Amino acid sequence: MPGEAGGNAEADSDPDHEAPGPPGSPAYELRRRVRAWTRSVRATCIPNAQELVKDVDCQVSKRMEFRMQDAQGAVIGLDSLLSLVGENQWVWSVLEFDGIGTALPGLGYAEIRDRAHSCPQGYVMSWPQVREFAASVQQCFDLLLVAATDRRALDAQRLAAGDFSECLMVLAAGDSTWWSVEVLTETEVTTGIMERVRARYAAAS
Repeated sequence: MPGEAGGNAEADSDPDHEAPGPPGSPAYELRRRVRAWTRSVRATCIPNAQELVKDVDCQVSKRMEFRMQDAQGAVIGLDSLLSLVGENQWVWSVLEFDGIGTALPGLGYAEIRDRAHSCPQGYVMSWPQVREFAASVQQCFDLLLVAATDRRALDAQRLAAGDFSECLMVLAAGDSTWWSVEVLTETEVTTGIMERVRARYAAAS
């Protein structure tokens, strides 16, 4: 399933750059795996200027990758994407984040990043909380956001191994350039999220 944070050239060349905690700790392993996984996604997402939208369907999930700017050059924000999801009782977790915005009352972006990187399950939020977070973000530089049925599905070992197969939905952003949206096929059948994403952002091509 789909995510990592960009940063500087040193961070991109070293997947352990700024990884929290001692080597071998759950938080360290999660950070390392997320960076490596996102780099692999970045290598396949929108590889050239001609391929502005990539639409991928497989047996277990449906994925769409597209540029972060729409046809008019406006930035497609996280809040806009989440508006297509609809009300839900899912558990959401930020596993990676770098961006700009107004931040949340009493919670700066640096603290959000620290929480995401220090907890094996990432920074866990409810649906209202993740919508509030998204509304505060003006632009995502890098993001890995996952949704699950409940907190137990955010298995630390699976996440540390880069396995997001238990996640209902994965949203990833990279280099302030692209979005990747992936939804489990079973989730798509009951929610129609990807159908709405395609209807709105296929025009980004």
